[in-house]
Amino acid sequence: MDEILNFGSYLNELLISKGIDKKYFAAAMNINRSLLYRFLSSEQLPDVDQLHEISEKLNLRTTEQKKLQESYECTLYGWEIVTGRKLIIDLLNRMDSKIHQQGIDYQYAFRTQKLADGNTGILPVKNKQAVMSMLFSLLDSINESSDVSSVKIILQSEMKDFVNILTKILSEATHSKRELSIKHIIRFKDTLLKKNKLHNLKILSSLFPLSSFEKTYRVYYSTENSKTETYETFFPNFISIDSKTAFVFSEDFENGILYTAESSEIIKIMNEEFTKICNDCLPLFINLETYERQSLYMYEYEHMVQASTSLLHPENGFYTFPADIIRKKEKEHTAPKGVAQLLLKRIELFHQRLQKSKALEIVSLAGLKSFAETGELKIYKGIKFSKSERIRILNNLLKFVKEQENYSLYIMKENNIFYDSDFAVYTIGSELLYIVPSYTEFKVSDNIIIRDRGIVESFSDFMQSSFTAENSIVDRNEVATVISDIIDTLQ
Repeated sequence: MDEILNFGSYLNELLISKGIDKKYFAAAMNINRSLLYRFLSSEQLPDVDQLHEISEKLNLRTTEQKKLQESYECTLYGWEIVTGRKLIIDLLNRMDSKIHQQGIDYQYAFRTQKLADGNTGILPVKNKQAVMSMLFSLLDSINESSDVSSVKIILQSEMKDFVNILTKILSEATHSKRELSIKHIIRFKDTLLKKNKLHNLKILSSLFPLSSFEKTYRVYYSTENSKTETYETFFPNFISIDSKTAFVFSEDFENGILYTAESSEIIKIMNEEFTKICNDCLPLFINLETYERQSLYMYEYEHMVQASTSLLHPENGFYTFPADIIRKKEKEHTAPKGVAQLLLKRIELFHQRLQKSKALEIVSLAGLKSFAETGELKIYKGIKFSKSERIRILNNLLKFVKEQENYSLYIMKENNIFYDSDFAVYTIGSELLYIVPSYTEFKVSDNIIIRDRGIVESFSDFMQSSFTAENSIVDRNEVATVISDIIDTLQ
């Protein structure tokens, strides 16, 4: 990533590069020089209108405008949050285009080599090139041998080649309906340190495309040093293929040891240690089989964790629905009984949550208007709300906005980068993140539940910093006015 300067430093750099006198520029901006110097020292930041005026007065190019905006946000929120937001935006855009269903292009430069002499049970491997060559040779051998049924891995996922070859293995195993189990343990850094949220987000971004292979591939995470009885110190990087081959290598990839079938007892011990570590870890991705099971999981988790929530989604949220409308739909058989009952439970729980915690919903203006016009919601295909029901639902939403202090609604404007997006992001405190890649083509197997605190906090930071008065309607009174206007039009 290019270095991001603080706002004052970059503004000063622009003035110098364009040969503009500070006294002249302050006069052009119609501000006193002391305020300009506070801008230049980042002691104070301009408001949004002043920021736009600075861009106009300096006649900035598009790249300069973008960098000025970045420096402004970095000074306002901190570079970790801004950089994390870029990662999240990239991740969500990839979800929106369903890249995880398409797979990743497989590009791999290493060639399979002979693993070891037939009479050798233990083979030391020296230098980074040899260690990486051995790792990728072992991964290649999984595809070459249809007899392989179990693979165990402890390895960070930053390497593109590693993710690419793993994607190829999983894609071919799924296509051929091969019986294969891959368990992968990753280590998140201490999530209490804000700077390490970026590290964890990068891991999430690299592994997310593999989440759709949940029947074959399971990834687990630990935020502590992985220790077991045998390995009292940090358990090293590791890959095991059935009980025939294992490769242990250092974090810096400079040294490794290959164990072949002649060392089966050692391989057995390492596999047992892996299982112990895995039992102490949590699954990174949780994909449940049906919408009802997933909703029930979320209901139970919401009931257990009393914390502030945030929800970004394309349309009006169902938490503010009047419960009697849902009961009516269930009675009319226009809403499946199981779905209706879970919806009623979650509405009830939502009301209970607002008594103790805060809730934020983020919707697009287009989604809100679409619901008012059509009476349909993307996630509930086949359920249509009448005009009178729509008016009641929107009036109930308006009541929440006006009267519930713990409830907030943001409405995205057209210039918001997520205005036309199809995904939903839901956070519960620092405890849980729920991602729905597509409302339009809703598939439970695509939905992801993540429980790593650092990742959830990063998404919460993203929620707080991505929706401002510039690209969204965030003021409570303005939001109420927008909803009132939509109701008036509908009536």
